[in-house]
Amino acid sequence: MKIVLIEPRATEANIYSKLHMPLLGPVYLGTILKNRGHQVEIYNEDIFRPDYARLEADVIGVSVLTSTAKRGSLIKGYKPSSLLTPISTSRGCPFDCSFCSVTKMFGRKYRFRSAENVIEEISSRNTNQLFFCDDNFTASPQRTHRLLGFMLKNKIKNWACQVRCDAAKDNALLNLMAQAGCKVVCVGFESINQKSLKAYQKNQTLEEIIHAIRSFHQRKIKIHGMFVLGSDNDSAKTVWETLKFAIKQKIDTIQMSILTPFPGTKVQKDLETEKRIFTRDWSLYDGQHIVFNPKLMSARDLQVHIVRAYAKFYSLSRSFSLLFKLHFRNAAFRFMGHSIVKGWIERNHKMQWLLQP
Repeated sequence: MKIVLIEPRATEANIYSKLHMPLLGPVYLGTILKNRGHQVEIYNEDIFRPDYARLEADVIGVSVLTSTAKRGSLIKGYKPSSLLTPISTSRGCPFDCSFCSVTKMFGRKYRFRSAENVIEEISSRNTNQLFFCDDNFTASPQRTHRLLGFMLKNKIKNWACQVRCDAAKDNALLNLMAQAGCKVVCVGFESINQKSLKAYQKNQTLEEIIHAIRSFHQRKIKIHGMFVLGSDNDSAKTVWETLKFAIKQKIDTIQMSILTPFPGTKVQKDLETEKRIFTRDWSLYDGQHIVFNPKLMSARDLQVHIVRAYAKFYSLSRSFSLLFKLHFRNAAFRFMGHSIVKGWIERNHKMQWLLQP
């Protein structure tokens, strides 16, 4: 049987349009099907768009995110990134943050691939540059220790992962992560506003955020700090306080997502009840477009201030400054960030006034 799996392209300029990071669902499913004797092709439209008029298949599957729903080891035209190769080792999360769709998709219980199974995949990838896209790579410290021991033994010295702040409480684990070659951690800080953290059901404090930043930096691990702005406790001032915090704490790169009412989340249900969602164009549900009316500012103000804050953090002057200081990796990502922000403005050409003073 010939099976074709399709991942629709992103509708806006974003990090994944620059750094190819395909969804792993189609890749894993396609591998299983291929091993069972089927002919499989996978298309990621950000990499290669087929001529659909000539596409022949017995079964076609489309894998989407909320923002790509409107559009829609095996990917046609895919060349492994020179930066990172994605691997997923677990699913589920018990924390259930109010804005997050992970628990709605994968449940509130962790399910882990065995360390041996993950090690087998890493060995088959023939790369030492990995991105563990688990929502919490260190959720099972014992298993993580075993994986790190394997990577240390096999000299895999360039990898990144996603973790929570609480990972910084385990010094032995952090030391092993550094020794095993962890270069970047993507951390869901979400907010520096304690009221927003409580509303998000994040179960962490500003003090824990600062401790995590310092703990990772002490071990020469760079930080991609992820924030969600637009809660009922956030104002325009919160956006700029977040930017100042990121600069003061020397967070290497940041992601300032706009709170988005993804289907099935508590945020979606609350905003729906209050009739504050003003569009259901899912192509805009990407964390970079405002789709509801905030409480402490207008929708326009939230959109404007976040884009301006992004532009300031990823300005060319800051990027060149890092380059002149020989911080090449940070400079490269800042230049990439600048390109993404510029591309976003160009795609949303009706919002050219966003960067005007």
